[in-house]
Amino acid sequence: VVNDIAQSELDRGPGGYETACFDISGDVSPLVASGLRFDLMFSRMVFEHVADGEAAWRNVHALLNPGGVGLAFVPTLYAWPFLVNHMLPEGLSTRMLRLVYPERNAEGGEPKFPTRYSLTFGSQDRVAPVLHDIGFSEVTVLPFWGHHYVRRIPGLNALDNAFTALCKRADWRLMTSYAYIIARR
Repeated sequence: VVNDIAQSELDRGPGGYETACFDISGDVSPLVASGLRFDLMFSRMVFEHVADGEAAWRNVHALLNPGGVGLAFVPTLYAWPFLVNHMLPEGLSTRMLRLVYPERNAEGGEPKFPTRYSLTFGSQDRVAPVLHDIGFSEVTVLPFWGHHYVRRIPGLNALDNAFTALCKRADWRLMTSYAYIIARR
Protein backbone atom coordinates (compact mmCIF):
# COMPACT_ATOMS: atom_id res chain seq x y z
CA VAL A 1 0.00 0.00 0.00
CA VAL A 2 1.51 3.31 -1.08
CA ASN A 3 0.67 6.29 1.14
CA ASP A 4 0.93 10.03 0.63
CA ILE A 5 -0.75 13.04 2.16
CA ALA A 6 -1.57 14.34 -1.35
CA GLN A 7 -3.70 12.43 -3.84
CA SER A 8 -1.90 14.29 -6.66
CA GLU A 9 1.37 12.64 -5.61
CA LEU A 10 -0.26 9.21 -5.47
CA ASP A 11 -1.61 9.82 -8.98
CA ARG A 12 1.95 10.38 -10.26
CA GLY A 13 3.00 6.86 -9.29
CA PRO A 14 2.79 3.73 -11.39
CA GLY A 15 -0.48 1.81 -11.46
CA GLY A 16 -1.01 -1.60 -9.97
CA TYR A 17 -0.56 -0.63 -6.32
CA GLU A 18 -3.12 -0.05 -3.63
CA THR A 19 -2.96 3.53 -2.37
CA ALA A 20 -4.07 5.27 0.80
CA CYS A 21 -4.24 9.04 1.01
CA PHE A 22 -3.71 10.21 4.61
CA ASP A 23 -1.35 12.24 6.77
CA ILE A 24 0.93 9.85 8.68
CA SER A 25 1.17 12.43 11.47
CA GLY A 26 -2.58 13.06 11.50
CA ASP A 27 -5.55 11.08 12.73
CA VAL A 28 -5.25 7.45 11.60
CA SER A 29 -7.86 6.10 14.02
CA PRO A 30 -10.31 5.26 11.17
CA LEU A 31 -7.60 3.15 9.51
CA VAL A 32 -6.77 1.43 12.80
CA ALA A 33 -10.47 0.82 13.46
CA SER A 34 -10.82 -0.73 9.97
CA GLY A 35 -8.19 -3.31 10.93
CA LEU A 36 -5.54 -2.07 8.52
CA ARG A 37 -2.20 -3.45 9.74
CA PHE A 38 1.24 -4.02 8.28
CA ASP A 39 4.26 -6.18 9.03
CA LEU A 40 6.59 -3.59 7.48
CA MET A 41 6.20 0.12 6.94
CA PHE A 42 9.02 2.03 5.29
CA SER A 43 9.70 5.48 3.98
CA ARG A 44 12.51 7.27 2.21
CA MET A 45 12.91 11.03 2.62
CA VAL A 46 9.42 11.49 4.09
CA PHE A 47 9.72 12.09 7.84
CA GLU A 48 11.48 15.43 7.40
CA HIS A 49 8.25 16.69 5.84
CA VAL A 50 5.75 15.59 8.50
CA ALA A 51 4.42 18.18 10.92
CA ASP A 52 4.96 16.04 14.02
CA GLY A 53 7.53 13.25 13.94
CA GLU A 54 6.45 11.80 17.27
CA ALA A 55 2.81 11.60 16.12
CA ALA A 56 3.92 9.98 12.87
CA TRP A 57 5.86 7.29 14.74
CA ARG A 58 2.91 6.80 17.09
CA ASN A 59 0.76 6.16 14.01
CA VAL A 60 3.33 3.78 12.55
CA HIS A 61 3.22 1.88 15.84
CA ALA A 62 -0.61 1.76 15.71
CA LEU A 63 -0.59 0.47 12.12
CA LEU A 64 2.05 -2.23 12.67
CA ASN A 65 1.25 -5.79 13.64
CA PRO A 66 2.94 -7.00 16.83
CA GLY A 67 6.59 -7.64 15.92
CA GLY A 68 6.24 -5.44 12.82
CA VAL A 69 9.02 -3.09 11.76
CA GLY A 70 8.97 0.59 10.85
CA LEU A 71 11.93 1.79 8.78
CA ALA A 72 12.54 5.42 7.84
CA PHE A 73 15.45 6.85 5.86
CA VAL A 74 15.75 10.52 6.85
CA PRO A 75 18.00 13.51 6.26
CA THR A 76 19.15 14.62 9.68
CA LEU A 77 19.59 17.76 11.64
CA TYR A 78 22.21 19.16 12.09
CA ALA A 79 23.88 18.51 8.75
CA TRP A 80 24.47 21.98 7.41
CA PRO A 81 22.48 21.67 4.13
CA PHE A 82 19.41 20.51 6.03
CA LEU A 83 19.90 23.04 8.81
CA VAL A 84 20.05 25.84 6.21
CA ASN A 85 16.99 24.38 4.46
CA HIS A 86 15.16 24.26 7.79
CA MET A 87 16.07 27.81 8.80
CA LEU A 88 15.42 29.62 5.50
CA PRO A 89 11.96 30.69 4.37
CA GLU A 90 10.52 27.99 2.10
CA GLY A 91 10.43 30.19 -1.01
CA LEU A 92 14.09 31.15 -0.67
CA SER A 93 15.29 27.59 -0.02
CA THR A 94 13.31 26.40 -3.06
CA ARG A 95 14.94 29.02 -5.30
CA MET A 96 18.42 28.16 -3.97
CA LEU A 97 17.87 24.43 -4.56
CA ARG A 98 16.70 25.04 -8.12
CA LEU A 99 19.80 27.11 -8.90
CA VAL A 100 21.93 24.03 -8.28
CA TYR A 101 19.36 21.41 -9.33
CA PRO A 102 17.04 22.90 -11.98
CA GLU A 103 15.31 19.53 -12.40
CA ARG A 104 13.83 19.98 -8.90
CA ASN A 105 10.67 21.66 -10.12
CA ALA A 106 6.94 21.09 -9.85
CA GLU A 107 6.48 21.04 -13.63
CA GLY A 108 7.14 17.35 -14.29
CA GLY A 109 10.37 17.07 -12.31
CA GLU A 110 10.97 16.21 -8.70
CA PRO A 111 9.24 18.89 -6.62
CA LYS A 112 10.55 20.32 -3.37
CA PHE A 113 8.19 19.88 -0.46
CA PRO A 114 8.15 21.99 2.74
CA THR A 115 10.45 20.62 5.44
CA ARG A 116 10.01 20.45 9.20
CA TYR A 117 12.69 17.99 10.41
CA SER A 118 10.66 16.79 13.38
CA LEU A 119 12.50 13.93 15.13
CA THR A 120 15.00 13.44 12.29
CA PHE A 121 18.29 12.95 14.10
CA GLY A 122 21.22 10.59 13.57
CA SER A 123 21.68 9.99 17.27
CA GLN A 124 20.33 6.92 19.04
CA ASP A 125 20.18 9.01 22.23
CA ARG A 126 17.82 11.58 20.65
CA VAL A 127 15.44 9.18 18.87
CA ALA A 128 15.30 5.91 20.82
CA PRO A 129 13.82 7.26 24.09
CA VAL A 130 10.91 8.85 22.21
CA LEU A 131 10.19 5.69 20.22
CA HIS A 132 10.51 3.48 23.31
CA ASP A 133 8.00 5.75 25.10
CA ILE A 134 5.60 5.22 22.18
CA GLY A 135 5.88 1.46 22.72
CA PHE A 136 8.50 0.21 20.27
CA SER A 137 10.45 -2.70 21.77
CA GLU A 138 13.65 -2.19 19.75
CA VAL A 139 15.04 0.95 18.15
CA THR A 140 18.20 1.32 16.10
CA VAL A 141 19.50 4.50 14.46
CA LEU A 142 22.12 3.88 11.76
CA PRO A 143 23.97 7.12 10.95
CA PHE A 144 25.53 8.18 7.64
CA TRP A 145 27.77 11.15 6.91
CA GLY A 146 28.12 12.97 3.61
CA HIS A 147 25.80 14.39 0.97
CA HIS A 148 25.96 15.61 -2.62
CA TYR A 149 24.67 19.15 -2.31
CA VAL A 150 27.95 20.97 -3.04
CA ARG A 151 29.68 18.46 -5.31
CA ARG A 152 29.48 20.95 -8.22
CA ILE A 153 31.34 23.64 -6.24
CA PRO A 154 35.02 22.52 -6.09
CA GLY A 155 36.42 24.54 -3.14
CA LEU A 156 33.32 24.18 -0.98
CA ASN A 157 33.06 20.48 -1.88
CA ALA A 158 36.65 19.83 -0.71
CA LEU A 159 36.04 21.71 2.55
CA ASP A 160 32.76 19.87 3.13
CA ASN A 161 34.40 16.49 2.41
CA ALA A 162 37.17 17.21 4.94
CA PHE A 163 34.66 18.26 7.60
CA THR A 164 32.51 15.21 6.87
CA ALA A 165 35.51 12.89 7.22
CA LEU A 166 36.34 14.48 10.59
CA CYS A 167 32.75 14.05 11.81
CA LYS A 168 32.67 10.43 10.71
CA ARG A 169 36.03 9.60 12.34
CA ALA A 170 34.92 11.27 15.57
CA ASP A 171 31.49 9.60 15.35
CA TRP A 172 29.77 12.96 15.85
CA ARG A 173 26.16 11.82 15.61
CA LEU A 174 24.97 15.41 15.88
CA MET A 175 26.55 16.05 12.46
CA THR A 176 25.21 13.07 10.50
CA SER A 177 23.66 13.75 7.12
CA TYR A 178 21.26 10.83 6.96
CA ALA A 179 20.06 7.97 9.12
CA TYR A 180 18.02 4.83 8.97
CA ILE A 181 15.65 4.72 11.92
CA ILE A 182 14.49 1.15 12.52
CA ALA A 183 11.84 0.42 15.13
CA ARG A 184 10.21 -2.91 16.02
CA ARG A 185 6.78 -2.96 17.59
